[in-house]
Amino acid sequence: MFFINHDKPSLYVLHRGARLATSSGDGTVKIWDFSKAECVLTFTDHTHAVWGCSWHSCGDFLASCSMDNTSKIWDVNRYLHVLHTVHE
Repeated sequence: MFFINHDKPSLYVLHRGARLATSSGDGTVKIWDFSKAECVLTFTDHTHAVWGCSWHSCGDFLASCSMDNTSKIWDVNRYLHVLHTVHE
């Protein structure tokens, strides 16, 4: 699946209710709103391709893992806020 706002094809797609999370080879994680049919958040703290992302069961947090040897926990309600970074 390819989303036009990513510079490279999306590597991972995961939905949670009306929101969809995508990660990409361009080093970004994006949150999409189905009702608006647009990208509503872009996380840019990774420095290399982001291979995966996963929603927390409450829907407020998203984890991502990257080729930059980090995993990040994002608070999707506090725009662009990284809660925690784990380095390999």
